Amino acid sequence: MIRAINLENASNVRSITRDFGAFEQPLESAGEVEYSVSGQESTRDKNAVYDQNDFILVKNEYKMIKLQVKDILFIEGKGNYISLHTSKYKLLTLQTMKKLEAFLLPYQFMRVHKSFIVSFHHVDSLDKHTIFINNHQIPISDSYRENLRVFLAANAKQI
Repeated sequence: MIRAINLENASNVRSITRDFGAFEQPLESAGEVEYSVSGQESTRDKNAVYDQNDFILVKNEYKMIKLQVKDILFIEGKGNYISLHTSKYKLLTLQTMKKLEAFLLPYQFMRVHKSFIVSFHHVDSLDKHTIFINNHQIPISDSYRENLRVFLAANAKQI
């Protein structure tokens, strides 16, 4: 299944918000579950299939670029802009971290800092203050450390 969304106009797209459950309007279906996204309430349809091959359309300069969710290593916030980092390139686009965080949460993305969201599919290692992804060091802030600990306890198998 392939789903696409133009993040530029996401608040105007009603048919897609029903599918993803990731934007401002809460869903009303019986299959949704609520959870916290950095202290904010969000919704997720527990019956939906969240596939790493899903993609988003990112407006970059004067063109739209198709970007698969699985290719995103991490997102860096830069004021009103975000920078989506992949292994091949970096895309800068006008978007809020809050909206992108809510959209990507079902794909095992986690906000670890005011300015960073990481994909746990690409994490090489982490320590108390830093996450390492492909030669990038991403800070973990004190305010997000507990959410990260809970996320790891629920999603990571440790030996």
